[in-house]
This record gives sequence, structure tokens and C-alpha cells, in this order.
Amino acid sequence: SQTQLREITAAMTYGPHFWEFKELSLRVGRSQIKDYLRFEFRVFSNFTDYNDSMKTIARLRGSRVFTDDIAKFAPALATLHESVAISGDASGYVRDFKVNNLDVRYGRGTHIVARRAHADGLPNYRESFIDLRLLPSVVVTGDLEKWLPAAANKIVQRLGTVKLQGQVLGFYNDFVANASFDTALGFVATDVNLKTKTDLTHAEYEGMVRSNGFQLGKFLGDESVVRDVTLNGRVAGVGFLPVFAQGRAKLSVPAIWLRGHRYRNIALDGDFRPLHFNGHLSVNDP
Repeated sequence: SQTQLREITAAMTYGPHFWEFKELSLRVGRSQIKDYLRFEFRVFSNFTDYNDSMKTIARLRGSRVFTDDIAKFAPALATLHESVAISGDASGYVRDFKVNNLDVRYGRGTHIVARRAHADGLPNYRESFIDLRLLPSVVVTGDLEKWLPAAANKIVQRLGTVKLQGQVLGFYNDFVANASFDTALGFVATDVNLKTKTDLTHAEYEGMVRSNGFQLGKFLGDESVVRDVTLNGRVAGVGFLPVFAQGRAKLSVPAIWLRGHRYRNIALDGDFRPLHFNGHLSVNDP
């Protein structure tokens, strides 16, 4: 690694099994860490196996970390060439890390605020189990482009700037989202398990969903069948696009634009497959 230690000022205390830095200002490469840091170890040589053997306790305030500067400890991040501004109260090993009062700013406007964040499996984010308890936050979907498969990106980018809060639990491609999302296409609240696999076209999903005027057609990239929908209920299936989607749904649909007509007060309970439905359907459309 070409990362260099550029500055360190602190009230430092060193003991047989810890190394503590109070009132810290640390500059490594382009990264800057403030304001408290403590390493705990059995022997000092644990630093050579930092991810698994070195416990870190940190109180971060106004810090910024560049992935290039930590690539030696997290090779999976080496090609990203990104940075994040971060504050929070952290403790644990890299492989099992917890942060309270997390505040992260990234990219062109993404701002994540979390009461608690727990990651098990870092630094390989593709294999990490995440427990994220979100306070009101903002995600600019353009900032996710490097993190998502190409097929998923094509759909996700249509959501624009997303205001969200709730809990996200699981892996990046297999997670439960008990959260609300106010997007450029409308409002959605979910308590859903989503398995994205290779792409969202063949994603598996199961759980509760509620929407208010959500522009589903624009999200799917085809408004010829459906445009906006307001609904509430339970759904389980595979695939988001009409030509792939199949599964089962029990939904109350106060309003939906479907094939050139706006329908109201629909209740349905049954199985669906591409452009077909088999089950109970009632419509009270005055």
C-alpha cells in the first residue's frame, strides 16, 4: 500500500494490552479520523491480523475515510476509489462491528442516520450480515451504482432520491426491509424479504406491502399495462416484470390505473402468473 501516515496528534496512553488515543487527529493518506480511538489486543503482534484479532473502540466525530487508504485491511474495497464522511460510536472487531448513533454522508447526497448498525463478516461486504436501524435518512440512487448489479441498477435508478426509515436486516442480496420509502415515483412501506439473486427481474419476495400512488409502470419500465397503484396487503412471488412475475397475492387495491382505465375498490386473493390471475376478485367501482 502507498498509504502514508501524515499526522497524528493525541493524548496517548500505552499499556500491555491496549493503545489509547484521546483528543485524536489522525491523517492517513487522505483520510482523517477524530476524536477517540482505542485498540485492545492480547499481544501487540495482533496488529498483523487486524480484522480478526484487534478490538477497536472509536468515537468518531467529523471523520472522513477513503477506501484507497484502508485497502490493505479491506482488499474488497480497493477498486471503489470512494470516500465517506462518518460520525458514530463504534466497537468490535472488523469481522463483527457495531456502531451506535451512526451518521454517514456519501456521494452526491446520500445521508444515512442510524440508531444502531451491526455488521458481521466485514470487510467482504458481499458476505456481510447487516442489522441497520435507520432513523430518517436519504439515499440518492445514483450513489448506489457501484454497489449493485447492472440489471438491478437499471430499475433502482428510477426511484431517484429516496427518503427512508426503518430496519434492514440481512445480506446485500437477501434481506428483510421493514421500512418506509418515499421515492420519486411515490410512497411504499414494506415488511418484505427480498432475495435479488442475479437481478431484480427474477427476484424472490414475500411479505407485506403498502403503497400510495406508486408509479409502478415507470418503475418497471413499461406503462402499457399498469401505471400507478395504491394497495395494501400480502404478496409472495418471483419476478417484478409482468412477463416474468408469478406468485400469490392477497391485496386491497383502493386505486389502480390498468390498461387505460382507472379502477377503484378492488380486493383480490389468488395466484398470478404472466398476464394471468386465478383466484377471487371483487370490484366495487362506482
